[in-house]
Amino acid sequence: MAAAENETADVYILNIGRYRRLGSPSVLLQYEGEKVAVRGQDGKVMGYATERADGRTGSVDFLARQPFTDEQIKDVPTILYFQRADRSAFGDFATQSSALILSAKAAAILQQIEPGKHQYFPLKVKAAKRFQDRLQAMRHVVVNVCQTAQVVNIEKSKLKQHVLTPPPTPSRSYYHANDDASCIVVEPEKAKGLHLWGGGSEGLNKVLFQDLFISRTLKEAWEAAGCGPVGYIPCRNV
Repeated sequence: MAAAENETADVYILNIGRYRRLGSPSVLLQYEGEKVAVRGQDGKVMGYATERADGRTGSVDFLARQPFTDEQIKDVPTILYFQRADRSAFGDFATQSSALILSAKAAAILQQIEPGKHQYFPLKVKAAKRFQDRLQAMRHVVVNVCQTAQVVNIEKSKLKQHVLTPPPTPSRSYYHANDDASCIVVEPEKAKGLHLWGGGSEGLNKVLFQDLFISRTLKEAWEAAGCGPVGYIPCRNV
């Protein structure tokens, strides 16, 4: 039976549009710099890229779930570009790929509940002129989530398994949730003391490594403060 999003649980999957579309804002993380055309060998424009003012060309991997070094921090995006500024843009949660983006309000609650565990980087907003000031006032940050834990019971959960081919020695798999992330069973004692974390590994296997999990404590704190819109998909205890 699928879990209802209002069901009480100890562990939740944070759903920012990844499952059951919630109208999350359409955003891009960008860098300060000049927009330049990228041309193919025939001279035709293939797209556009940002030529950064500092001359750097690197990027960071938020999916690594590890603290960035001082050198890596120089490659953290600094601009949050709203591709579509409508009602959905004024929520407290957004994401691009594996990066978690929070309003200052939501980030302050996370910092209070789990101090010193994650890295926060302020973002400058770019959006339609009529929304620019209001969005900038929300003081968005991009969060580097710096911890993982493998709390999922693989045998009792309904998961999609992707085996790497050709298999390395030994073989390894990637486990993903089904399309609506229903029927995820966890061992909550493995999450003791954690409030926001990424999926982890079991041996050489990656288990829901693209997902973010949160505790009931953090969920209830965000809800009490009116942070949203966002989905909280409850996981079943083993």
